Amino acid sequence: MLTFPNEKQRALSDDPRDFYDVFFTRKVWDHAATVLSGAEQVTVIGYSLNSIDRHFVVKKLLRMATSCQEIVVSNPHAKTICRDLSEDCPKLQKLLVPREEYFEQRCIERSASPRPPEFGK
Repeated sequence: MLTFPNEKQRALSDDPRDFYDVFFTRKVWDHAATVLSGAEQVTVIGYSLNSIDRHFVVKKLLRMATSCQEIVVSNPHAKTICRDLSEDCPKLQKLLVPREEYFEQRCIERSASPRPPEFGK
């Protein structure tokens, strides 16, 4: 979660500056940019990178990952997401690795694993 639910309307504004102008949002994104600047691999798990978020994620964050050798997208629709990202930012195309099967396999493994007993029983 990059913004609180009550900030969603502001995040969906036509003016992308509305989202970034919120103090805590700016702090979170600045820290994420710092972390990404030294990352050799970025893994995006279960996130659709929809068009609303893509402006900030790609232009403000992923471009900061100058040491990055690979961006793994683990999502049931990873191929489509990677294609869309490549169209929006051709420089990322060589770095993008779609992993649909890994995401699906992990979901299957998690649903098949025994659940811990409820607290207090």
